Amino acid sequence: MLMIRTCRKMLLRILALLYLLLVQAAFCSAQTSSDVARMDQLLQDAQSSFDKQEFSASFDLYQRVLALDPDNQIARKNIFEMAAIYKHLEEVARKYGEREKAQIFQQRQKDITRYLLKMFTLQLEISIKNYRTHKAVNETGEDMEEQIVLVLEKIIKALNDLKGLYKKEMTGDEERAKHMIERIDKSLQVYERELTQYTNRLTTESEPE
Repeated sequence: MLMIRTCRKMLLRILALLYLLLVQAAFCSAQTSSDVARMDQLLQDAQSSFDKQEFSASFDLYQRVLALDPDNQIARKNIFEMAAIYKHLEEVARKYGEREKAQIFQQRQKDITRYLLKMFTLQLEISIKNYRTHKAVNETGEDMEEQIVLVLEKIIKALNDLKGLYKKEMTGDEERAKHMIERIDKSLQVYERELTQYTNRLTTESEPE
């Protein structure tokens, strides 16, 4: 009789645990669906503002998109395009002697460039931190080489994003841009060499003996 009661208690505990897990899974699923719907709406609103040439509103909305999904290519592409548009508008305004307008367009282009620099730099810092952590764990004997390869690819992408930004947008400060590109190229050489080494190791380990 005692054994039956004990089994019933264990069964009730298991059922309660399963119920909690199901509730948590349903909550996570609903949250994910909500995030996707929110992202889609933000992208639609941002694109609508962009098409109407309401660039300030569009830029704000695309920043919110990138806060949720830093790698969103639509947001990145259109923010870069906005910077190029402001740069063109500044040049046109200067051509026709509209100095105040030129300064406004120049400032907006600089604001976008600063935002992109900040975002790409933050992504780079996070990826480098993750790389060092994975590498330290790998050196203790735990296999982290696949994770290291993935994070190295993110580092290289962030460096190339920064390099592209300095090449395209850093007008008026060519010396600083040139210096930063040289530094980025040196870092790229280091991390690309590391990526090649780890990729070769994984390839060798996966080959049949």
